[in-house]
Amino acid sequence: MTWLTRIRVSPGIWLAPVMALISMTHFDVPAAKGYALASATRDAYSLLLVAALSCAAGAWEGHRLQTGGVLSGVARRSRFAIMAAPWASAVVVPTALDVVIFIRDGAFTSIDAVPVIVTTIATAWVWALAGMAVGVAVRPALSVPLSLMVPVLWLIMLPASQTLWLRHLTGGWPSCCSVNSTLSWRAILATWTVLASVLAASLLVLWTRGRAMGPRPRMVAGLVAVLVAGGLVGGASMVRGMGPDPIAPRTHGLHCDVVAKAKVCVWPEHEAAAARFKPVVATVFPVWRQAGVTLPEVITEASLPDSASSGSRDDRIEYIYLGRSSPAPDDLLGSLTSDLATAPCLERENVETPAWATVDQGRYRAWLQLSGARALGLSEKDVRDGSIPTDQWHWAQEVLTQPAAQQAKAVNVVATRLSSCR
Repeated sequence: MTWLTRIRVSPGIWLAPVMALISMTHFDVPAAKGYALASATRDAYSLLLVAALSCAAGAWEGHRLQTGGVLSGVARRSRFAIMAAPWASAVVVPTALDVVIFIRDGAFTSIDAVPVIVTTIATAWVWALAGMAVGVAVRPALSVPLSLMVPVLWLIMLPASQTLWLRHLTGGWPSCCSVNSTLSWRAILATWTVLASVLAASLLVLWTRGRAMGPRPRMVAGLVAVLVAGGLVGGASMVRGMGPDPIAPRTHGLHCDVVAKAKVCVWPEHEAAAARFKPVVATVFPVWRQAGVTLPEVITEASLPDSASSGSRDDRIEYIYLGRSSPAPDDLLGSLTSDLATAPCLERENVETPAWATVDQGRYRAWLQLSGARALGLSEKDVRDGSIPTDQWHWAQEVLTQPAAQQAKAVNVVATRLSSCR
């Protein structure tokens, strides 16, 4: 069969418009802006239905090979060489769509997204081969609907399943990833384990079907069941204990600079915001340091250590997030002061805290906001936080009118009391 004839009769080519429409369905699903891995996982999930269609196309191609007696007759070429062209016609459109969409959303710009891209393409290839195996083994009235329904249920429905370990075996990870997280290798390896088992089972069926001498159908069915079950068990063991999101902390890629004696580390996706944030730090830190404020040694977008969330916060490290679009100087100042002025005891849940801690926290943050605003040339109206009561703003305004030595003393009394509240 010539390639022109194959293009004319191939269901994989017929389904190209449907696949293209489906692949564009989820383009507007939110992803972490500029984060290639988040874009890749979003796109991968939207492309899973395309893989299901390639499976149905493979089933039709397999049925045609079986009914034409191609696999049972004597041929000069090997069995897998005969099946290569029908299989290729079932996967060429999904593969092209995968590549185009990943290029469109910038997935190829990051090495972190490569496993997602490879897994997505491999999923379409393996399911197309699985469809061919079903097509040669089951009559067409069942093979095509079955080859569409099974991958749809597996690839589309299971990522939303309440059975957490099942979510991570499909190659669809819609809950990954925020900018400070990455896709867990456990989820990737588990998915590849399942794909390998489906691939092995499909090749076994295609190799044995129609042979005069070979394993009996029942034996083949038993081996297929063992292979698939083994893949599921192996994949499940890899993601055992994993939560609903297949993520791990992002530990590499930070861009760090020293600004006003503090190390400022941001994700490369937020370099534009960092270019506005660093001048804010360079301006306000000397002012605060002169007043005796204890400043962090590191300001970072990376996730804080577990100890920070458990209550033993490290005052040398401050966490900040610069992912908002076009943050203004007053927003950046507010992000900086919110963590500096937080009492450790007020971060704990279900713990009774003294009333004075809330008052001191408001006073301290109001002073940081107002002194920072003056250094940056902003008005009080620009930085006024409605969550801070008026009397605490008045305290900060009064302190700022005092001589530097008295001002530093008043501010440090409040800061010391806050740090002692644990």
